[in-house]
Amino acid sequence: MTTVFLVACSHIAVKSAPAKKETATRSEMALEADKIFWQIFHNGEYEKIPSTLELVKAAYLDNPNDSITSAHVGWLHIWRLAERARSNKVQASITDDLTMARKYFQEAVNMNPSDARFLGFLASLTLAEGNIHKDEKSIREGYYMLLDSIDKWPEFNLFTAGFVMSKQPANCKRVALPSIPALPAAV
Repeated sequence: MTTVFLVACSHIAVKSAPAKKETATRSEMALEADKIFWQIFHNGEYEKIPSTLELVKAAYLDNPNDSITSAHVGWLHIWRLAERARSNKVQASITDDLTMARKYFQEAVNMNPSDARFLGFLASLTLAEGNIHKDEKSIREGYYMLLDSIDKWPEFNLFTAGFVMSKQPANCKRVALPSIPALPAAV
């Protein structure tokens, strides 16, 4: 009987916990981290990702209720993963960047669900992570989340979808996204 009571209490305690809320203002630390983030991104300074991640994650830890800083952490992890061929040696642990990016974009979506960019990246990362782990449930969740993100901002999220879907086999039925006309057969 005590076990049932504790399980019920824990379920109620978790379900009734307040949702994480985004702060109305951004910290000076976050604004400084933004400058560095955009500088290395615009200059293509891939080699500076590790030091910039340290700076942006410190800003996140200073204020974990900032969806933009959370997304910047996610984007740095995606960038390191997407351009992994620039590394001298790509190690299996590069997949950790995918998991971390998904985590930080989940945080950003939780705090700011109206930003369709965040949803598009979360969807792509969920689908990609599902593919890595051969987890059909995550693959489907990511795919349908991706379709939702396309509905919310097609001009941006069709690109996001195209990037992750380009890794799918050519005969994959999931490649046929709405709003994308079928390509003619190669001549």
